[in-house]
Amino acid sequence: MDEPLATVEEVTSRVDRDLTDKEIGTIQGHIEDASALVRFHGLKWPTRAEAPALARTITRNSVKRLLHNSEGFTISRAADETVGFADIGDKAGTVYLTDEEKLMLASLAGNDVSISTAAISPYGTQDPNPDVGYVPVSYGGKAFPMFPSEDGPW
Repeated sequence: MDEPLATVEEVTSRVDRDLTDKEIGTIQGHIEDASALVRFHGLKWPTRAEAPALARTITRNSVKRLLHNSEGFTISRAADETVGFADIGDKAGTVYLTDEEKLMLASLAGNDVSISTAAISPYGTQDPNPDVGYVPVSYGGKAFPMFPSEDGPW
C-alpha cells in the first residue's frame, strides 16, 4: 500500500476548531481515502515526499472539507436563517474532490484535456489545396502549420 499523502498532524493543524476524539480517530482513514482519490486523478506517487505540493494540499483540503462540514449543510442568512443540504449529494459524509481539484491533478499528471485539429481526406486521395491550414509568418519564411504536417512535429 502506498504511503498517505498527508499526516494527521498536517490536517488537524489546519482545522480551526477543537476536534472530538472520535473525529481524530477517523482522520487517518479519511487521509488514506483522499490519497487514493488524488492518485487516481493524478499519478501513482508512492510516497508523500515524491508527490507534488499541490497533490498533498488537495489531499489535506479534502479531509479538512469533510471535517468542517461532514453533512454537507448550507446556511442561508436570508429571512429566517435556514439550513439545507448542499448539492453534493452522495458525497456528503465522505472525502471527495471538486471538479477543479480533478482538473489540477490531471494537469499535474500531464493529462490536460485539449482540443486539436487534424486534416482528413478519403483514402487514396490527396489534399486539393495543400496551402490550407498554414499561417503566413511576418518574416517571409515558410508558413506555420496549424496542424501537424509530414515535415515532422511542430
